[in-house]
Amino acid sequence: MSDIDLLTETAAIQHPNALEPVYAHCQALEPDASGVPQTLRCTSGLIISDEGLRDGAWIARYWSPISRPEINPVCRGDAEENAAFHLSIDGAKVSNRWTVVNMASDGEHAEVVLRHAEQPVEVTVHTVADGTGLFTRWLTLQNIGTTPWALSALEVWSGRVFPCQFGDCYWGDNSKYSTAHGDYEIGYFIDNRHSNEGHFEWRPLGEEPFELSETSGKSGWGHPILYLRDGKAGNIFVMQLAWSGNWRLRAAMMDGRVHAGIGPFGSGNLRVLVPGESIRTPEVHFGGMAGDLSEMAQALHAHQRRSVLPAWDADRCGLISYNHWSYMNHEMSEERLIREIDIAADLGAEVFTIDAGWYGNLGEDWHITGNWNPGNRLPNGFAPVFAHARKRGLKCGLWFWIEAASENSPIIQENPDWLLEVDGKRINNHLDLAKPEVAVWVESEIERAIREYGIDLFRLDYNLYPGNGGTHLRDGLDEQTIWRHYEAMNGIWERVRQRHPKLILENCAGGGGRTDLGMVSRTDFTWFSDYELAPRAVRMQQGIMLALPPERLARFTGVVMNAHLGGDLDMQVRMNMLLGNPCISGVWPTLAEKNPVAFESIRRSVDFFKHHIRPLKDTCRVYHHTEPPSDESVEDWQPEDWCVFEYAAPDASKAICALFRLAGQAAPEYRFAFRGLRRDRTYQVLMANTGENFTASGRELVETGILVRLSRPMTSEIVTAELVK
Repeated sequence: MSDIDLLTETAAIQHPNALEPVYAHCQALEPDASGVPQTLRCTSGLIISDEGLRDGAWIARYWSPISRPEINPVCRGDAEENAAFHLSIDGAKVSNRWTVVNMASDGEHAEVVLRHAEQPVEVTVHTVADGTGLFTRWLTLQNIGTTPWALSALEVWSGRVFPCQFGDCYWGDNSKYSTAHGDYEIGYFIDNRHSNEGHFEWRPLGEEPFELSETSGKSGWGHPILYLRDGKAGNIFVMQLAWSGNWRLRAAMMDGRVHAGIGPFGSGNLRVLVPGESIRTPEVHFGGMAGDLSEMAQALHAHQRRSVLPAWDADRCGLISYNHWSYMNHEMSEERLIREIDIAADLGAEVFTIDAGWYGNLGEDWHITGNWNPGNRLPNGFAPVFAHARKRGLKCGLWFWIEAASENSPIIQENPDWLLEVDGKRINNHLDLAKPEVAVWVESEIERAIREYGIDLFRLDYNLYPGNGGTHLRDGLDEQTIWRHYEAMNGIWERVRQRHPKLILENCAGGGGRTDLGMVSRTDFTWFSDYELAPRAVRMQQGIMLALPPERLARFTGVVMNAHLGGDLDMQVRMNMLLGNPCISGVWPTLAEKNPVAFESIRRSVDFFKHHIRPLKDTCRVYHHTEPPSDESVEDWQPEDWCVFEYAAPDASKAICALFRLAGQAAPEYRFAFRGLRRDRTYQVLMANTGENFTASGRELVETGILVRLSRPMTSEIVTAELVK
């Protein structure tokens, strides 16, 4: 091997943004006089997260973006504000007075067992390093007393984010031996309303503490994630909560230092524990790097793919579906569904899904839930419809709002107390899964439907907002229902997956109302919005990829919900085909009304997805050529200018750049340079709009780039570059 070859190989291995697992290790350090370690250093890739006991508190001491450990680290501020988690029991904060009982690590998973000197609680702090630059954190809480107590507040992860290190105590208090920090920003989804998912913006972090919470009773149309950026040092950090209920995150400046925390949230007791009982908290995924927003999001995606999301299965993932809703909504019939199946098959769809309303009778509203049997709209049931779909080569999917039951349904007529009760009032269409007998019935109905109807895809929806949920009296203490609701639902989906490994589990919740990792980790992909109109839909799509990788996302295209009103046909369909699980819903009312020109355009996009997007999706790196701006209207969000992002193979063998000219009077030309290719290779380039196909050097594509011209708003271009072998 020549010197130049050796340098090339070394650079590929050591580059901090390579994202391939380099090193993952957790090490117990600094034993006390009895031999029990008092600090924990975990390394994921180049990132160190260091925690330890100080003044009776388990604190986040520092993190390093370049894998440089401290021997005697400076830790400014008191132990409480640096605590690595926060909890309250029976309304009282439990802080300090912790001792380390035990610390163990198998190399990548570390457990620190802490016992409190006054409160009857033992906390096991779990940290997992996976080599991606991020870590997984959860807590196990155990009641070690003789009476019940209530968990009333919780932050699963907290600590100082910036400056990430102060250095060694010998040098750290000398300002001459410190570097530049400041221009701190926070990035988050600023809008938690339906049809505004993915509205990500950066905001300066000032002296006023920042707090963001969701109290609708589900994780909501925002997302429990926070990015933090040190503009002077070039460091970036992210924390993301895997929890489907209410949540809160925060960030604050304390004497020039940035501290943050994240966890479940409620106005009352979250969970009651009886003596000897243990619970596992939701997970937090956190980490940082010396890098930009695209690189941090890539590391987050790599972590999710390796440690959070279900394994990618080509039989379940990355399929094009066709949803019946389109021109008929819930007033379906066997004849009309079969007609839609023929349209779907001709377009190249691979799954046909019957959406809401199939269980109701003619004229009934789709909210009449709980009786999961076909109504008189389908007198022959699903058999002839699904038989035709399979004859045309399609898998079969079915919609459920399984956590709901109408007060008029037989099951609620027999068991009226199964409905959730809030402030003395029963909430129609919301089952109380905190009651074990309700959870058992829900799971049995899921199982019956899967087996009886022979479905390949289970589409889970959720359309209510229970706020803080109901309240149950448990062992003399009030407890809100949301924690146990999601304990039950998470367990149900885990068991369904075990029993039906080939079943496709699709998550939605009135659009993107539960895109959190708690749900997404237990399903194959998630609906991220019901809103499909350009230009907003483009920016939403770019934004949500800062929380989730593109291969786990889905959304409509077609006439459903007026999706056909924004942008030209290519722009509308391309938005959808850039997702991992595209869904079409309504292209023409009948086959007799089929437009052959439109058909060929849609079919071209479908074929492009199958041959170019799908093979790249589950490993691609996403580059944001245009960062989401920080000044767009919240009330009438109609983005302008350009939105440009790129999918690139990790080995730089292929990249696809999507360019969208949004609303308004933007410049008609945009020059972009590929970020996921290599200068020392040659590529074949394809321009989708013109069909131009040419060879170019990687150096030209990376340094000079390509000039794209879109002469009018609401149009798009797709540019593909593939390695010449």
